[in-house]
Amino acid sequence: MKVSGELQVSDSMNWLKRLYRRQGILNRALALKVIPFLLELLQMCKDSREAKEILSLALSIAKQTLAFNPFDYELFKLILRIDSLYSTSSFQIPWLVKLQSYYRFFDKSLLTSDEKSIDWVYDNKFKLEELNPLLVLKKVMILWEHGDWQTISSVEKKLFSVSYRSLLSPYIAWICFRAGDYEAAERWLSYEKADSFLTFNLKAELSLQRGDLEKAIGYWIRSLEEDPYQLWILYRLYELDQPEPSRNILSNKKIHILLYTYNKLDSLVSTFKSLINSCINDARIIILNNGSTSFSPKQLEETIRNVASGRIVSFVHLPVNIGVPAARNWLWHLPEVQESDYVAFLDDHVLVPEDWLINFVHDLESFPDTVVVGPMVVNPDPLFTPQWAYLYLSQVDGDKIKFTPIVPLPFDVGQYSVRRPCLCIMGCCHLFHRERWKRLNLPDFDIRFSPSQVDDIEHSIQTWKCGGEVLFDGRVKVTHLQVSGRKFIKSKADEGQLVGNHIKMEAKFSDQDLVMIDDRVAKADDRFWKTVLDRAIEFIPNNVFKMLPGHFNGEKI
Repeated sequence: MKVSGELQVSDSMNWLKRLYRRQGILNRALALKVIPFLLELLQMCKDSREAKEILSLALSIAKQTLAFNPFDYELFKLILRIDSLYSTSSFQIPWLVKLQSYYRFFDKSLLTSDEKSIDWVYDNKFKLEELNPLLVLKKVMILWEHGDWQTISSVEKKLFSVSYRSLLSPYIAWICFRAGDYEAAERWLSYEKADSFLTFNLKAELSLQRGDLEKAIGYWIRSLEEDPYQLWILYRLYELDQPEPSRNILSNKKIHILLYTYNKLDSLVSTFKSLINSCINDARIIILNNGSTSFSPKQLEETIRNVASGRIVSFVHLPVNIGVPAARNWLWHLPEVQESDYVAFLDDHVLVPEDWLINFVHDLESFPDTVVVGPMVVNPDPLFTPQWAYLYLSQVDGDKIKFTPIVPLPFDVGQYSVRRPCLCIMGCCHLFHRERWKRLNLPDFDIRFSPSQVDDIEHSIQTWKCGGEVLFDGRVKVTHLQVSGRKFIKSKADEGQLVGNHIKMEAKFSDQDLVMIDDRVAKADDRFWKTVLDRAIEFIPNNVFKMLPGHFNGEKI
């Protein structure tokens, strides 16, 4: 990242603020690019107020990124550098003071050593009290990222007795919360010396679980007092002010739920059970058998009807596999589907929450320009770690398409549990407003992306190009029973398929198309942010409101 001579400091800050708002907590690689860029901007800045805002943003990014990479000495040194320029010392924060003490006599080379050197969880010869706390924390973070609750649960009580538990407590408390062990999460949070924005945010989540909205808001306010640059908190406060959708919202609606499957009978049954146990009222279900060879059409129908609990299910059997895009198109163009109000597409390897359809229909009714809404996609591990959130364009370079990460940070601390316009959502579970699709003359899914991959992404981009909008609803968490994207690549042929489809997608959009689409997404994102801000600030006391940077307190983006 370099500051262009034509790109003024204020323009650069506006771009960075939007990037930060979209990403939430930055991952390490991006933070190590953004922070030096901000310090470069600081050298060009002549306005003292703007300089203070640059330093404030740089310090927040460094602190938040360090919180999820607390064993990263390079990040720690960046905080020291920024802190030396900042008038208010960040080391008044107890969590950072404690971390500094662990770094003081620490051999940094240990942190780059082989992972086996910190495999204390598998070897009883290690005495936890004698291990370096940062090495223990590194392993805890690895286990969290991998969703390994089994290992964490086997050692968390032992870790609670170590002298350095204040360093571990925010992380293990969050892990316990994500695993649904709220009692253990409360126990770890009871260690008051560990308070930080991480613990305040978790206390807010636990208060929401108990239905205590007033306490939740109070904890989020305390978190903002510690670090005002936590925009996802304002999105969460906005959501608290919105009416809860009623189950009656599905009444008198014509809804079709469309599934397609190829040789995945077991996972299809799991998906189907999840579907009929959710609130879908009298929505019609159609399953397209995409030329499966591992079971017969009769076997498929009998298996599904045995678990359907009397619900009527229609079937379409194709003699060959025509791929995901063509399967979606086939189902979409069925005459009865074309009479629907709403149409959902589901993969044959997902688990949906009980209220997914209620929330999605409410979203489409609440956002009149939205054509399609999709969920936060989580992994099938006990911690429900994030697999897919949302995409934006990260760079428009000629006719090349570069996206932001599908998950900016692999740790979910509530920053994804929001609604927001975005460029693309994942297509494993999404709901369309049929009439808006038709009115905008939105094209079908492109069969050139068969058998699959990027067809859903390209269709989202087409939605924006045609004048519609795409909405992410992170309050709805759908479990994807397999990995996706590059992690799903198993062979050179798979890699070629993905790269080839990406090139096909790029060839469909001109440079002018991408600039226009990016501008439309940015304007929709900014409009919604203003709506969020107008509602969220009603919850924020005046003394905290004054702490919020200009980007927060209603000044023009």
